[in-house]
Amino acid sequence: VKFNEEGTKVTSSRLFLQTERIEDSQVELKMLLSLRELASKLPFKVILFHPLFFIFDQFAEVFYQTVTCVCLCVAIMSVIILLFIPSKICVIWVVFAVISVEVGVLGMMSYFGINLDVISMIVLIMGIGFSVDFSAHISYHYLSADQEHGPEERLAHCLHALGPPILQGQDFIKISGQDYEQPCQIRLILIAS
Repeated sequence: VKFNEEGTKVTSSRLFLQTERIEDSQVELKMLLSLRELASKLPFKVILFHPLFFIFDQFAEVFYQTVTCVCLCVAIMSVIILLFIPSKICVIWVVFAVISVEVGVLGMMSYFGINLDVISMIVLIMGIGFSVDFSAHISYHYLSADQEHGPEERLAHCLHALGPPILQGQDFIKISGQDYEQPCQIRLILIAS
C-alpha cells in the first residue's frame, strides 16, 4: 500500500488474486474478460496484470482474425483464379472446393477437440492454399486440354499431368512423419513415373 505524503490517503495498492478451477484456455479467457469488465465499473483506476495475459488476449482475438483471414484468402484466391482461368464455372467449383476443405478441417478440429488458436488458424489458412493448388491446377489442365477430345480424355490428361506430383507429395508426407531409429537415417521412396 502506498500513501500520499501526508499519510492520509491511499494513492496506490496491490492486490493478489488467486483463482481456481481454470481448466483450459477458454475458461482463462472468460476469467480475463470478466475481470476487465468488473475493473471498468470501479470508480478508480485498476490495472490487471499477469505475465500470460497477452496470450489470453490472443485467444480473445483469434476467432475474429480467423474468420477475416479465411474470407479474405478465399476472395483473393477467387480473383487470382479468375485472372488465370477465365472460366466462371471453374472459379465457382474451385471456391466450392476451398470452402468444403475448410468446413472439413473445422469439423475434424471439433471432432478431435482442437480449440481455435493461432496454430489452428495457420492450419486453416494453409488448407486454403493446398485446396486451391490442386483444384486450380486440375481446372487449368482440364481447360487447356485439346477441345476436340471428350470429357474422359480431358480428365485423363489432368490425371496424367497431376497424378504423379500428388502421389509424390503424399509419399513425402509419409516419409517426413516417420520416427527414425537414428537421427541421420533417411529413407527415400522413389516413385517410377
